[in-house]
Amino acid sequence: HFPTKMKLQCRRFLLTMRVSTVSTVSTVSISLSSRRTMTTMMSHHDGLVTGVSITSTLTNNALIALQKYELNEANSILKQAEQVLAESLAPNACKPFDFYVAKSLYFLKKNEIENATQLFNEARAHYPHMVGDGDFAYMLSENGRHEECLSYVRRKKLNDLAENNYYHWYMMSGAHGGLKQYREALAMSDKALRAFAEYGDEDTEQGVKMKLIKQRGEILCALNEYERALQYLEREIAAFESHSTSECDRVPFLILKSFWIRSKAQYASDNDLECSEQEMQDIRAAMKQIVEKINSEDNKANREILSYCIGAAKILNIDIYSL
Repeated sequence: HFPTKMKLQCRRFLLTMRVSTVSTVSTVSISLSSRRTMTTMMSHHDGLVTGVSITSTLTNNALIALQKYELNEANSILKQAEQVLAESLAPNACKPFDFYVAKSLYFLKKNEIENATQLFNEARAHYPHMVGDGDFAYMLSENGRHEECLSYVRRKKLNDLAENNYYHWYMMSGAHGGLKQYREALAMSDKALRAFAEYGDEDTEQGVKMKLIKQRGEILCALNEYERALQYLEREIAAFESHSTSECDRVPFLILKSFWIRSKAQYASDNDLECSEQEMQDIRAAMKQIVEKINSEDNKANREILSYCIGAAKILNIDIYSL
């Protein structure tokens, strides 16, 4: 007779423990709370002395900054954590698991895949009981080794373990998409969205939902089903905007909306369609709003947003610098 929300939290916890896929900050946030006690206990055994609790607090703060895409702030916090560890670690001792998670996520968001992979391998060597098969499959996919990722998933039978894990199906969709197997990618994307509808937390995982929706829109565009993609994206964007203005200030939404604008411009160009004056005004206003909301950091997310906006501006003959 648990409340519905508590039951969902328990189900998400069990899913995370079965197959861990470190693909977003949300995944880490779920799994981190359940692992921290074990990590702290193991840390002393592995040679850590004082400073573990301080480092844990710092890495938590770094994860929060990463979730907000404040990468410079996250990097500054992680440097503080490294300093604390340098002063408290025994020679050649491994770092706390939390630190490896936060630092590798920082590199992933910077699109520094090689550095992220190196930290992931260190974590896997020191904490094999905490880095799952799903994590390894994800890193294969992030390194562009999509065929190896799919083969590893089949060999480890991860699809059976992760039937209701939307992070897993998001990864699988990306792997198939990387191989241009778009029908398979669409099927995996649909699985991810169905799993999110059942197990996702609409209160705290809106950013994850935005990523899933954007991925599906990308696949439909790759299949040249632009009308279907644009209708779907427009409907979902309108739902987000009517639900919460604060969520619409977040980077995942800015990526989603800028991708929709870029796709809309591409569809108009491919079909020799002219946007009405009102449509052009709406597009200019949306692009102006998006550009004003992103910060000045040079990171993967900001580059993606600007790429979509600049691409749409070129197609529609909009001077983006005059917005």
